[in-house]
Amino acid sequence: MRQRDVVCAPPHSFDAGAGAAFTLIFRIVTICVDFWFK
Repeated sequence: MRQRDVVCAPPHSFDAGAGAAFTLIFRIVTICVDFWFK
């Protein structure tokens, strides 16, 4: 996504995108931790 699109996006859309990214990162971290500690 281009920086201009991020700046012009409504706050609600930005929050939704950040939430989705955080959820994805949290899921990857959880999988990695589960993998390393088994």
